[in-house]
Amino acid sequence: MSKAMQNLRVFTLGDMKPAGDADRDDTRYVRQTHTSQLARIIEGAARDLARIGEIEGADCIEVSAPEDSNRADIVGAVLSAIENSDLLIVDVSNESPSVIYELGAVNALGLPYILVTSRVSLPFYLTQTRGILNFAFASEYKSSEPSHRELRNRLLRNYRSADSLEAMESRFSEYFGGLPIVNISGPVSIATGYQANFLNRFGAQDHGLLSRQVTWAKGRDGDNEIEVVTRIRPRHLIVVIPDLNRHSDYNDARSTCEEDMLAAGLELDSVSVLEEPGRNQRLGMGVLIVKNHAEIVLDIPRTLFPLLRSPRILTAFKNGGGFTDSQVRERTTRRLISDFRAALEWNLGLARQGSDAPWDRVHIVPQRELVAKVLELVDPGARA
Repeated sequence: MSKAMQNLRVFTLGDMKPAGDADRDDTRYVRQTHTSQLARIIEGAARDLARIGEIEGADCIEVSAPEDSNRADIVGAVLSAIENSDLLIVDVSNESPSVIYELGAVNALGLPYILVTSRVSLPFYLTQTRGILNFAFASEYKSSEPSHRELRNRLLRNYRSADSLEAMESRFSEYFGGLPIVNISGPVSIATGYQANFLNRFGAQDHGLLSRQVTWAKGRDGDNEIEVVTRIRPRHLIVVIPDLNRHSDYNDARSTCEEDMLAAGLELDSVSVLEEPGRNQRLGMGVLIVKNHAEIVLDIPRTLFPLLRSPRILTAFKNGGGFTDSQVRERTTRRLISDFRAALEWNLGLARQGSDAPWDRVHIVPQRELVAKVLELVDPGARA
């Protein structure tokens, strides 16, 4: 029989009130909690699986409980352990508010888990989950106990699985078509991709566009109609965050930006970076520049508009009658934009740490503040 060559990191969650008979002499038993008992049972199950040749060795399944942490910040320790585990075993016997909150975090992160309870049924919102009922908590694994064998078998299935998808049961995820909460909207991923694929081309130390001479050009690739506009060192990049409640596509947002700029006596122009000047000249990345101030570069992130078709929005439209309350729709969209900007600012903050790169000249502004920001950069006293 082939055996998977991997480790399975397991963490137990549950009510950490001491379990056992306080009148017994065995103080270790008195101090045990359901979470520590689960850990001991899992250790025994791992030894049993190794004994019968299902896994390479008992240490292939690593288990820990909240009590194992030496950190003073128990909440931080638990959250860190959740994030770094392959599988969570969650005891919901007492329906502890803290445990249900932790389970919500597990659901939101899309992590696999197995529910156990000493009761004959699960809490209401978990009734469709394949939990192990009538679980017999004890200080050690007992191969004769049906609930312990069931947990052992579930551990083995997850050990053999490359992704443990069979243990990712969540009413939240089902509501959003199988996606965990952390993935339903996408603004953080979009912001991270935008940082890596676009902003880094400007802010990267030494070779970024804000650190060297650039040739702005217009025309079409593959012919001789490329017109060089100017050769200049860009000084500022303005990332314009559009209002998705007003503009559903890039061209619409750009037209409004152009109108607002013209009203202030400013004009925008579309240009591209001339990547390979000379005989084999080639146009690269396209941007907007301020005419007569070509050192000021603008970009409206095209990658942002697909958020309007993210699972978060489309599911709300489907199940909420198309967001019948326009204010609710608008607030939800604004929150997605806020998440995108916050993630972008967070990434920029990391990039600035310990770096001499010109990240301080990358500005993120809402579309309504674009004109004021350009005027400030053209004439620092204008905004005042």
